[in-house]
Amino acid sequence: MQTAAERAVSGVLRENASRGVEQAALVALDGDGRVRAMIGGASYADSQFNRAVDARRQAGSAFKPFVYLTAVEAGYTPQTPVIDEPIRIGSWEPRNYSGRFIGRTTLSNAVAQSTNTIAVSLADSLGRDNVARTARRLGITSRIGLEPAMALGAVEVSPVEMAQAYDAFANGGKRVTAYGISRIRTREGRVIYQRSARERRPLQALATPPHPDTRLGLYLHIPFCRKRCKFCYFRVYTDKNADQIQTYLAALVREVESYAQLPAIRDRPLHFVYFGGGTPSYISTRHLRHLVDRLKSALPWNQAEEIAFECEPGTLTKAKLETIRDIGVTRLSLGIENLDDEILRHNGRAHI
Repeated sequence: MQTAAERAVSGVLRENASRGVEQAALVALDGDGRVRAMIGGASYADSQFNRAVDARRQAGSAFKPFVYLTAVEAGYTPQTPVIDEPIRIGSWEPRNYSGRFIGRTTLSNAVAQSTNTIAVSLADSLGRDNVARTARRLGITSRIGLEPAMALGAVEVSPVEMAQAYDAFANGGKRVTAYGISRIRTREGRVIYQRSARERRPLQALATPPHPDTRLGLYLHIPFCRKRCKFCYFRVYTDKNADQIQTYLAALVREVESYAQLPAIRDRPLHFVYFGGGTPSYISTRHLRHLVDRLKSALPWNQAEEIAFECEPGTLTKAKLETIRDIGVTRLSLGIENLDDEILRHNGRAHI
């Protein structure tokens, strides 16, 4: 494979010599992160700088899959309708390579056509910080700026970083760390280095059933609020509509359903449930009942000792209180963070 890689890089350099291209780099990994081929430049004799590992260039459209993965994890599907239309963020107006807009299309087509406007719009609505977290989770270690153009790959990364991150798309979602050496032996056959199983595979804390006496709790992060408190240090959202909230809740349910199948959680009773993160009482009774029905199908909590629910008095109605009682809540956590009148005044009295 290394020989084939060298031929491929040489061919690319020959084909693009008239354009002034003098260097190239290539990294090929297998599904476990093992380096199968690596080329750090046109000629090691002329330059020992390993561009595959140490050079950083803007990722460009190769960064877009992280945007679309974030969208899928938030509840989008390949057939979700999206709009290719002019978009403006501040003074920046991204354009498509084709120079035109096709209007309504699907997420899968936006991926296939590498549509700039849709990638930018999705990153803006989903949160560029969430896109950055997705990229880091898959293996990008370089700094990721949160400027609007990050969705189009205005992020400097190395080839090996991108190869690591893309590996997760090919191997079923496992993060890998690129490595080139599995074992080192002396001439006599004595092993002086062996890549350990811990290095080869991320620690799967949820892959083993726990001690029978281990109690299980569930924390549900619901980051929506009626009003952001002046002194709040959590990331919360005050401007999301019902559809956006439902998208988040649907993704939350799918995540819980996925974890519920793992050996550390499967068939275990919940002892504690806590609804927190923002102001769970902000969401509608319809959303709340649908969320709980789905969650209890995955992880029943009929025998839970305590079900706590964060509330902000300004979001409570009689109907919502009845719903909170019906879903089995045993303790309300009222968001009165301070009794000082001056602090409450600065806070807009969001929690009185």
